[in-house]
Amino acid sequence: MVCSGRYAEPNLPLNSFPGIENFKGRYLHSWEYRDQKEFEGKNVLVIGAGNTGGDIASEVCRTAAKIFHSWTPVILNDELPSCILSGAIVVKPNVKEFTETSVIFEDGTMENHIDVIIFTTGYSASFPFLEEPIHNICKSSTSLYKYIFPPHLEKPTLAIIGFIAVNGSILPVTELQARWVTRVFNGKKSKLETKVL
Repeated sequence: MVCSGRYAEPNLPLNSFPGIENFKGRYLHSWEYRDQKEFEGKNVLVIGAGNTGGDIASEVCRTAAKIFHSWTPVILNDELPSCILSGAIVVKPNVKEFTETSVIFEDGTMENHIDVIIFTTGYSASFPFLEEPIHNICKSSTSLYKYIFPPHLEKPTLAIIGFIAVNGSILPVTELQARWVTRVFNGKKSKLETKVL
């Protein structure tokens, strides 16, 4: 069983952001984020949609001087709408490019004196210890049978646990996956049986 999950290798697509090499401030991936205290009095740009971006923006707006959030899909966060309505968070479109201290957005607007950029750009699937072609098959959880088993193996002798996106806690899901895999490995269940318990 491979139990490294979805969040082992941060995805930091710096090549997609022209001018980032000239930016004089600090930038980090959400993987490095610990709490909002370190951003006190700073002008912060959070880049990326998803729950992590909404969560971090909602926390950092409590201590930051200004916070901008660049995103376009729906985000699930109870606190985010009130932060946006109160003006604590300013929603911006996608980033076009960076300068030494500023960011230019796709709508032509610019924000100056940005101190910190927090990238909430997800994670990359990485299983460097697996041989080809299994390594390529395991890059996407949708290519796995029931999000667990590589489908092209002759026998189900490899299972990827926790490599699935869920709403809510991942731990109950991974526990159920591990229970099912254990039964498949010891012959009590066939790989094709979908009932977990």
